[in-house]
Amino acid sequence: MTSRIRAFTAASVLLLAALLPLLLTSRASAYAQITERQIAIATSEVSAADVVYTVSFKPATTGNIRGIIIDFCTSPLIGTVCTAPAGLDTNEATLGVYNESGAGFGTAWAVDTGESTASKVVIEDAAGGSVTAGTTVSFELGDGTAGDGIDNPSGLGSFYARILTVAVESDDDTYDSSTTGATNP
Repeated sequence: MTSRIRAFTAASVLLLAALLPLLLTSRASAYAQITERQIAIATSEVSAADVVYTVSFKPATTGNIRGIIIDFCTSPLIGTVCTAPAGLDTNEATLGVYNESGAGFGTAWAVDTGESTASKVVIEDAAGGSVTAGTTVSFELGDGTAGDGIDNPSGLGSFYARILTVAVESDDDTYDSSTTGATNP
């Protein structure tokens, strides 16, 4: 009887392991893949205020980009809970988007202050055009003047930016990296 219970338990665990990815990725299709991503930080000084962050990446597929989420975390793994770096502040209420470039990318990007937080920047362009796969897209977060830049973390060490794009502007409204599951691909 004990071997039957073990076999049933093992089969149950394998079934759950097979189904778990399907249960956890129901919204993942809303977010497009990007490649060759990077963020150049004007200064890496601890606690520096109003620093310009230059974001660039290449979309993996051709399509519209109408929303971009930049989520600053202590871990790079999308789909896991995001812990914000201590002291980092995006100044989301006054942060601007500048020097947008990339064929089809658009130039009317603005910070969505309702969806952005001290550690997450959501930018949107309702008219966002179609960007060809492999095209380099870049923009600056902030211009370095008072309140228009990102305040660096207060401690030494690495931190990461999870970058996600959406083709439908409202899809960025549901992203939540404070938990794992359907709203955190």
